[in-house]
Amino acid sequence: MSTTNLIVISPDDNVGVVIGGAAVGDDLVATDGRTIKAATEIPGNHKVALVDIAQGDRVVKYGEVIGVATEDIKIGAWIHTHNLTFEEETT
Repeated sequence: MSTTNLIVISPDDNVGVVIGGAAVGDDLVATDGRTIKAATEIPGNHKVALVDIAQGDRVVKYGEVIGVATEDIKIGAWIHTHNLTFEEETT
């Protein structure tokens, strides 16, 4: 039996929050029922990509835009200040 260790609040979310951290290859079981594999090490209570996110795409957590991806982010990868800006860019 898998343990839920990934919080996803809204169907619009493209990131979730990992509870307790994850190592590369760990299964992350979301509150919405999906399972993804950790592609990178993810510290506890940090964000992880639920889908591939392209550079410039909005990052959505808990149904709200929290920023913009500064590089391409693969599903299962850690999302933090190294690949996310918290101010939405304008074009």
